[in-house]
Amino acid sequence: MKEAVDECIKEGILADFLKRNKSEVEKVSIYEFDQQEYEKMVREESKAEGRAEGKEEGRKEGQFRVLVEKTCKKLQKGKTADRIADELEEDESFIREICKEAEKYAPDYDYGKITQMIVNKRQEVTAV
Repeated sequence: MKEAVDECIKEGILADFLKRNKSEVEKVSIYEFDQQEYEKMVREESKAEGRAEGKEEGRKEGQFRVLVEKTCKKLQKGKTADRIADELEEDESFIREICKEAEKYAPDYDYGKITQMIVNKRQEVTAV
């Protein structure tokens, strides 16, 4: 800490203040640093970041589930994947992926399971 104070004085950073209060600044900085408080602050920041990421993931999954529901409803009406993609203005290969997974749950279509299966497959691909 002493070196940092000396460097600040040398560089003219708060030089007058540090010259007058050098020993007090060194004592306060050494004795006032609370490792537990610092670690608590870091944990809280990490938790907040995790919550924000979780909310974003949930929002994206919710939007995806709506797309799955719309796709399945159109499948029940006998529409093809390319027609569904055109009507929903979505990528055809993505809609085909949904349709392929949805076939396993026809004719009732469990939207939650279909959504989760595709999300899991995509996570496996990105993890590799």
